[in-house]
Amino acid sequence: MQRENRRLAAIVVADVAGFSRLVGLDEEGTLAAFRAHRTELIAPLLERHGGRIANTAGDSYLLEFPSAVEAVRCAIAVQTGLSERNKNISEERRLRMRMGINVGDVIAEGDDLLGDGVNIAARLEALATPGGICISRSTRDQIRDRLELDFEDLGEVEVKNIARPVRIFNILFEGAAQGRPSLPNKVESAAPERMAQPLPTRPSVAVLPFDNISADESQTTLIKGLTGDIIFALSRLTELFVIDQMSSETYAGEAVSVRQAAEDLGVRYIVKGGLERAGDRLRVTVQLIDALEGEHVWSQRYERTMDDLFAVRDDITRRIVAAIGIQIGSGENALLNEDQDIDLEAWLLLREAAEFANEPSPDNLRRARVLLERVVKMEPDLIDVHVWLSVIHRIEVQQGTSEDPESSLRMAWEAARKAEALDSNHPGLLAALCNLYVMDGDHDKGVAAIKRAVELAPSNAPIVGTGTLTYLYAGDYEAAVKHGRLAMRLMPRSHLHWVLHFTAMALQLQGEVAEAEALYQKILATEPGLVFQGWANQQMALIEAARGDETQAGRYLADALEAAPYLTQSMMRGSMPMRDPAALNHWIAELGRLGLPE
Repeated sequence: MQRENRRLAAIVVADVAGFSRLVGLDEEGTLAAFRAHRTELIAPLLERHGGRIANTAGDSYLLEFPSAVEAVRCAIAVQTGLSERNKNISEERRLRMRMGINVGDVIAEGDDLLGDGVNIAARLEALATPGGICISRSTRDQIRDRLELDFEDLGEVEVKNIARPVRIFNILFEGAAQGRPSLPNKVESAAPERMAQPLPTRPSVAVLPFDNISADESQTTLIKGLTGDIIFALSRLTELFVIDQMSSETYAGEAVSVRQAAEDLGVRYIVKGGLERAGDRLRVTVQLIDALEGEHVWSQRYERTMDDLFAVRDDITRRIVAAIGIQIGSGENALLNEDQDIDLEAWLLLREAAEFANEPSPDNLRRARVLLERVVKMEPDLIDVHVWLSVIHRIEVQQGTSEDPESSLRMAWEAARKAEALDSNHPGLLAALCNLYVMDGDHDKGVAAIKRAVELAPSNAPIVGTGTLTYLYAGDYEAAVKHGRLAMRLMPRSHLHWVLHFTAMALQLQGEVAEAEALYQKILATEPGLVFQGWANQQMALIEAARGDETQAGRYLADALEAAPYLTQSMMRGSMPMRDPAALNHWIAELGRLGLPE
């Protein structure tokens, strides 16, 4: 086993304060001044004090020194030098730096440095005033008897992305910036009694949408794909309860607090992060917060290339699991290493196709299929693309929108068999197969497949939700409702409409009409155009007819046919392969009486 390249180092993180504002005022002038400061001031001082640039990212520097004394001397010299060079420049255009210094253990990857030693320095830099220097206790202890400096003891502070409190000192030197660093507050704790949902017995976690630090809208799919992959990997670990991405994504663009998110979603742990892409360079920051305790548990900052995206993803997932305290076996550990060599463009196309397929209107299914057919040519051995193609071909048959149902069903089976040859225990494949088995009338095989799929991905909401329709068709309405409720718990702020619909149908068949109606109305309250609005209107027509309100039943059926003109009696028979068709036949007869075409 290869050992990590660790060493003790004095780390300086420096960043230009308000760089974006300065660039906005005068892009060319700011960049020219920045380059001049680096060439004429910073580089000579680094050479003099034995330091080196380990990494740069835009307006920031990661510097390494073998000596804490020389690191501090160099930092002070840079700050005083910048102050001198700014004398004849107007206040609003002065280029000033914040600096943080820490002495700690670091991991070397090529020229780059990683680890908590770097992370602490970065957090100290963020706290420093423009023109100022904040240092850790380990740094102060190294220099206090060697340099004649005064320090302001700021005490132990909970800082962003660091699990334990950090003792911080502000260096007081001639020409230092005036003002005391602003210190962060401890994260406000969530309270179990304020939770929208009871806390699960398993450790519960939600991964919030990562911030798009670069504000480049073209990176949205990349960021959603990264968070989605992390959520999917976590959802396959049996000891965790993981909120579905659709619910997490409802916070995209919102400045939601950790406490509020935890209470809304009913979880203990919150994962937050940010991603910035500049050409081939990738910067990812991530932190895990215990919302009940109001404490940062773990954090990491990654400065890599795009080639390392999947390695970063897998490392984040493993570290989240380890920080929560879950022990995973070798089998589960293998789940965190999928798609390591996938082409990035293919991966992005796959994620885009999945978004379309999750809201399966005829147009969305066609869009998804076109994207997936491109992915197959790029990555023919990627299991997910075959799973999604199988799902889409099958749904088009069941919706009655396939131009050649026999051919579509054959292609659904072919795609499933290709996926099965790649990994017969993939939970997505098993969920796809269970639907095909049921369509063939083999309800027992369908139930066995979905049981195994849920065992392999107990927190994956779409897979758990697939159990709803599988058990509905198999005639086990109680199990269907159980799976539907669990899937909805995994999606507390945003539901897959087909999960709502099939749960409501199972409730309706059990005689729980009020609860079924509430779910149908939830579907109808969403934006027009969703395919399941037609189905929900159709089922509401049945409910109103049972109440004796023929007029209202007729209105609902008219709305159903407007939303989904392809709804017919024959389509219902073909799309709902019930083990016991008695209940379905009763519905079809009643809808026919109300005016549903044959």
